[in-house]
Amino acid sequence: RPPQMMRSKFFARNVALLRESLLRSNQMEREASEMDQRRQVEVNRTTAMAKKLAAGPPVAMNRLMAVIDNQAPPSHLLLHPHAPLLLAAERSSVSFWHYGDNIVPGRSTKVLRVRNPLGTRISSMTLLNESDPHLGLLFVATNDGVVRAWRG
Repeated sequence: RPPQMMRSKFFARNVALLRESLLRSNQMEREASEMDQRRQVEVNRTTAMAKKLAAGPPVAMNRLMAVIDNQAPPSHLLLHPHAPLLLAAERSSVSFWHYGDNIVPGRSTKVLRVRNPLGTRISSMTLLNESDPHLGLLFVATNDGVVRAWRG
């Protein structure tokens, strides 16, 4: 006959916590796997597009798509890799410009105030996970050493 295990509330609570953490880690692994799959699809699409462009004739730059009139001289420009979107950083804000056929020319669609201290300016910005509209991050660094991040 096997020995009986001691059962207590402490034991039961720890078993429940262990099961919950294992379930949570499995769910996180599934979500990470789905993100990896989406990322791989995007890499495959970009690679196929690059190969197609490289194999074809040179692309002519003969069609003006947009005229963007920023309020102040931009210090940094960043093109979104998958959407017709240009980000223009000024001293303390980032303007979002959509370019395309259905957009009113000369107007930004959104202005993000960075709220950096007086006397500082935006020194760098980058996008991370830009293919996911819910997990995409915009990092903006200022010359006082602070990096701010926005999601979505």
